[in-house]
Amino acid sequence: MNSSLLLATIVFGCYCVGSVMNAIWIANWFQLPDPRSYGSKNPGATNMLRSAHPQAAALTFLLDILKGVSTTAIALYAGYELPSAYVCGVAATIGHLFPIFHRFQGGKGAATYLGVILTTSPMIGLFGLCIWSMSLYISRNSGFSSIICAIMTPILISMQSSTNILSIPSVLVSTLIIISHHQNIKSMITRQLNHTRTENPS
Repeated sequence: MNSSLLLATIVFGCYCVGSVMNAIWIANWFQLPDPRSYGSKNPGATNMLRSAHPQAAALTFLLDILKGVSTTAIALYAGYELPSAYVCGVAATIGHLFPIFHRFQGGKGAATYLGVILTTSPMIGLFGLCIWSMSLYISRNSGFSSIICAIMTPILISMQSSTNILSIPSVLVSTLIIISHHQNIKSMITRQLNHTRTENPS
């Protein structure tokens, strides 16, 4: 098997790993409702938290991050350069967004992509996690925090010499993650409009 075909096979395998929806099997394990049946109907950690089971939500969050970490780290361990390893991690992120095992209807990809960034550049990943945490503390909105983090990630990647080769691909992935949060964006705009109308009644 030539190197290009081998890499393509690994990328597809990473996509399949990303397609495993941790929230769904964790919900079954804890005998919780299917996360696709309530709240935002998103099979992710934030929606799992709405089941009033923080342990299940935390486990979902950690395992979704692990999907990004493991797929990127395996490629690096196999001897591939950073761009190829990044592609493997992004494949897992795309798998989470559009899972082949669940009719291509998945989560929002933020946690899995965080795992990719933590592996390609631990410093950027930790800084991104701090940005997400601070945004969450201020806004109390996980979706908003993920959007802010997605916006900042390409900027941070472009500023570091070891990762700036990933600048353009990171913009594309961040755009995809932001688009996956379109319902959050719509809800935030609606809330802001309602707040404005309340403050300035006609």
